[in-house]
Formats: sequence, structure tokens, C-alpha cells
Amino acid sequence: MAVETGTDSDQVSKPEHYTNGEIEYPLGYEPVFEALRDAMQRCSNGKGNERHATDGEPFALQSMLTDARLMNSPDGMVSQIRKKALESRSLDPEDARMEALDIIVYGAGLAYWYSRMAAGDDPRADREQERLDPGPPPSCSCRFSADSVSCPECEAGGG
Repeated sequence: MAVETGTDSDQVSKPEHYTNGEIEYPLGYEPVFEALRDAMQRCSNGKGNERHATDGEPFALQSMLTDARLMNSPDGMVSQIRKKALESRSLDPEDARMEALDIIVYGAGLAYWYSRMAAGDDPRADREQERLDPGPPPSCSCRFSADSVSCPECEAGGG
């Protein structure tokens, strides 16, 4: 269905929805789409990837979610959202925008946490797996698991 806009002498037909690949959204929601897209870019290829992902680690294994599992609570993400929102008020517009994009990413972490809980797949249960396979020693930067025979970088022996 199309929406008629303009005057009687200048009728223009515009679609009610815009489609970008697989994403469809109503006209007028372009700023929301752009913010979500920019937040995704920032967390997967920008600051988030540089600071929080290790060797292409997936989003669900990054520190905001592993810390939440260790604490049995998403409160750390809630706190970060609040902190970034308050800090953004005193920044220049571009830096404030970057903080706002980070807030969106923390919101995505919260959404992931709650969606797992709603599905009956309590993210807090992941702690047991982390206890059984804690990964490399804290001083090691390699990705060897506890049951590896040895680590060629730090010479730590596995299980």
C-alpha cells in the first residue's frame, strides 16, 4: 500500500515501509535503523572488537556477558548503560554519540541475557561449563583449554 503525499497538483506515491536487505521498517524510522547499524559496526569492527573481543570471540562470550554469568546478574550491564548515559551529557556531540552507540550494545547484551532466561536457557548455568573448562591461565594470552597437553606460548600444562 502507498501513502499519498503532497498537494493535489503534486501527488507522489511513497512506500509505507523501507526494506534494507532482510530488515523492513516503517518510513520515518531511518534514524533508528542507522543507530542500530552504527552500534553493530562499532561493537563488531570498532571499539568493542578492539577492546573486548579476543581473536574474533563471539558477542556472547565477550566480557559483558561472561562477567554477568560470573556474577549471576546482568547488573553490570545495567550499570554501564547508566554510567555511559550520564557521561555522555558532558561530552562533545560526536563523543556523546559514540557513548550512545555503546549504550545500544550494552542494551543488546541485556536483551540477549533476558532472551536466554525467557527461553528457559538460564545464562547463569554457563558458569558450570566455565568451571569445568576455565581456559588458559590468566597470564597466558593463548586460547588453549585446560585439557590441552601444553601451551607453546606460555608452556602451561593442561589437565
